Amino acid sequence: MPLPSAPGSALLRTFTLLAVTGSVAVFAGCGGDDASDSGDSGGSGDAGITATSGDQIFKDANCSSCHTLAAADAKGAIGPNLDEVKPSADTVKEYVTNGEGSMPAFSGRLSAAQIQAVSDYVAEVAGQ
Repeated sequence: MPLPSAPGSALLRTFTLLAVTGSVAVFAGCGGDDASDSGDSGGSGDAGITATSGDQIFKDANCSSCHTLAAADAKGAIGPNLDEVKPSADTVKEYVTNGEGSMPAFSGRLSAAQIQAVSDYVAEVAGQ
């Protein structure tokens, strides 16, 4: 005979499932390698990202899975909305290089030139 479940246990199981699923989505999406390649040459990122233009690096590094940026048609809701924050290139460079919180560091996946390019791009187009 099955044991009776405690009141609210179904709600707890549902909440736990949603929390685990959300965590997996965060870690699977952020910085995931997009199968589409821009064909741009240059850069030496370890994730197979060869783009050299900031807008293409933003796309190839899958930044849109977490961030909103209208210029890139990105509508992510996990990380900060870059159009609202309007970060400087130096701020973007710091976060992209080292990561923070749920954002992974990209220093091992993007070259210094690629990080600078995407930082300049975000700073230039955020809020437009």
